[in-house]
Amino acid sequence: MATQTPLQILLFRHPEDRETIAYEDAIVRAIRGGRDLGGYLTTGEDLGEGLGIQLRTFGKERPAKEAAQLLDECCHTLVIVLIDAALLGSDAVLEWLEQCWAHVRASDGRHGALPFAMTERLAGDFASARNSALGTLQIRSVETFGERAVRPSMVALLMLHTCRALLARGLARASTTPCESSDFLRLFISHAKVDGLPLAQALKHMIGSIEWLSSFYDAKDLPAGCDWQLELERGVG
Repeated sequence: MATQTPLQILLFRHPEDRETIAYEDAIVRAIRGGRDLGGYLTTGEDLGEGLGIQLRTFGKERPAKEAAQLLDECCHTLVIVLIDAALLGSDAVLEWLEQCWAHVRASDGRHGALPFAMTERLAGDFASARNSALGTLQIRSVETFGERAVRPSMVALLMLHTCRALLARGLARASTTPCESSDFLRLFISHAKVDGLPLAQALKHMIGSIEWLSSFYDAKDLPAGCDWQLELERGVG
């Protein structure tokens, strides 16, 4: 297994469809950071340089390398597909993605895929585009991510969570000690009781509305009779 790069992201979008631009920008910004920040999800951290995450983008032409070869170049690969009408017309790309999905399924969790359809109808069209080969791939419409203005940021947040889960599973396999489940990203909410309570409760409510996040909140997660100091230290851990 290649070890020079822990994680790479392969992003597929058709360059002639402007509807996917906001989603591509949010994904790139979440990984590469930079000075020109905006929107709801911002970071000055360059994860590509800091953590060795490599981001490659592909348009209407299929990658030159075969799917298995390209995915296995890194320890883990996450394939993101922004599905629009233009992408559905690229038969060569669809054929490559069909091979890619077959390799992801056979990788035992080493690699992952995140297909996002610009509309619910396009999700069905993508699944049936290559007969039944892509039929088992769960596709999510961006329409399910709330209001239009926050959808790109929510897609980028899910992408970051999926990257973390892939890396955590790899660490769990390599570790000699048991590791906790990586299915959810857990956030510890620390707040001042006097003036921070409303904000903390609002944050807890928001975390609870996102299915791939979970939280530790003292009023809820400290059982009666426990050593609260020890439980807080465990929660932070």
